[in-house]
Amino acid sequence: AHIDAAYLGEVTALSKDEMRVAFGRDADARAWSLYRSHARACLRVEIVDPRDPAPYWLICTNDPEALAHAIVSAKNHAAHSEQTGSPFSS
Repeated sequence: AHIDAAYLGEVTALSKDEMRVAFGRDADARAWSLYRSHARACLRVEIVDPRDPAPYWLICTNDPEALAHAIVSAKNHAAHSEQTGSPFSS
């Protein structure tokens, strides 16, 4: 799956129990998910593109802090590029 970082919303780390509920009882069939049974954690990333039917992505990872940092950095870079009108960082 691919999405422009400008369409990524809030990033939330889920605990093991929250992860179980997110992939189970509270699962939204429209959501995009990457489930790895060996992963210790999961991130929920809101999608803010009104044309995208997926309300969020669920991504299992063993390093949620690093992944969350990468996502937030990409969002910030996309926002900066949008403000300056340039796809290149200054």
